[in-house]
Amino acid sequence: MPQGMTGRGSGGLAALAGQLGMSLAEAEPTQSPQFYAELLASRELRSRLLADTFEVAADPRTGLEAERGTLADLLNIEEDSAPVRRERALRVVEGIVTATTAGMGLVRLEVKTGRADLSEAIAGRLIELVNQFNLETRQTNAAAERKFVEGRLSETGASLLEAEEALRQFLESNRQFQNSPQLLFEYDRLQRQVTHQQLVYTDLQQSLESARIVQVRDTPLITIVQPPEAPFHPDSRGVFRRALLGLLFGGMAAFMFGFFREFVGRGSDRADPEYHRFQEAWSETVADLRAVRRLPSGFPSGSRK
Repeated sequence: MPQGMTGRGSGGLAALAGQLGMSLAEAEPTQSPQFYAELLASRELRSRLLADTFEVAADPRTGLEAERGTLADLLNIEEDSAPVRRERALRVVEGIVTATTAGMGLVRLEVKTGRADLSEAIAGRLIELVNQFNLETRQTNAAAERKFVEGRLSETGASLLEAEEALRQFLESNRQFQNSPQLLFEYDRLQRQVTHQQLVYTDLQQSLESARIVQVRDTPLITIVQPPEAPFHPDSRGVFRRALLGLLFGGMAAFMFGFFREFVGRGSDRADPEYHRFQEAWSETVADLRAVRRLPSGFPSGSRK
C-alpha cells in the first residue's frame, strides 16, 4: 500500500504559496497504486532483478535439487550470445511477474515460476527494489529541493536586509512622520515590505530544514499488507480440463471427417440407389425453397391466388 510522502520539504513551499495566493498540488503521480503496478513490471526493476543472485532449496516433492545463481541460470535460459540471453531473460521475467491494482489503494504482486521458493524470493526482492527506488528518488528530489531553497534563502535574506535598511533610514530622517499623511503612507509601505520579506525568509528556512531531514530519511514509503508467501500446493495448470476438451473436440472432428469421407465415397458411385434417392430428395428440397422465395408477402403456403 503506497503511503503519502509526509514531511516533505514542499510543505513549507505549499504554505508559502498559500500566503502568496497560489496553490500547489499535494498529490503526486508517484504515490498512486497504478504507478507502483507499472513500476513492478518496468524494465528497470527487471534488469536489477537479473543482476541478483538467488538460492533455492531442494524440493523432495518434485525431486529438484538445491541451486544458486542468477534468474537466467535458475530459469534455464540458454543462448549463445550474452545480450540475447539477457533480452530473453527480461521477456521471461515479464511473463512470470504480474502486478495489478486492487481496492482501497492496494497493489497485488504475483510471481509464478516452477519453484515455489524461487517465486517467493523474487516477490520479496521486487518489494525491496521498490523501496530502494522510493528511497533514491526521495533523496534525490530532496537534495535538488535543498539546493534550490538555499539559493532562494540567500536571495531573500539580502532582500530582507535591504527592506530593513530602507525602513531604518526612513525612521532616522522622519522622526515625526505620524503628523504627515504622505510620510505615514510611506512608512506603511516600507513596513509591509519588511513584513513580507520576513515571512518569506521564515518559510524558506522551514523548507530548508525539511529538505535536509528528507534527504537523509530512510523510512519506506510503502506498507506491506501481506508479505510474500509461497503456496504449499502448486497452482492448478488445468491439464485434466484441457485434456478432456481436447478429447471431446478431437472426437467430434474425427466423427465429422469420417462422415464426410463416407458420404463422398458413396457419392462417387453414382449407380448406388441410396445416392440417387439422396439426389432426388435434395432436388425437391431446393425446389420447395425456391417456391417459398417466390411467394408474395402475406400469403402462406397453400393459399396462393
